[in-house]
Amino acid sequence: MPGIGGAKLAEALQTRDPGVKVLFVSGYTDDMVGEQGILGPEVKLVNKPLEEIPFLKTVATIIRSRIAAAGK
Repeated sequence: MPGIGGAKLAEALQTRDPGVKVLFVSGYTDDMVGEQGILGPEVKLVNKPLEEIPFLKTVATIIRSRIAAAGK
């Protein structure tokens, strides 16, 4: 994304809405992203190339957690 990285965008969104859930999609491995300190352990990461079922399960998990948090 020109002008802003994904981590900075996520931070800005979470500042506006602390409950917002973020899903990162990357061509880098989990280890590479973790070593760079880009994402915290609570952040969901899906690797490219996307596999439909695992991707949809991850999205469903994020949505369910947001709904659960909103119900508190």
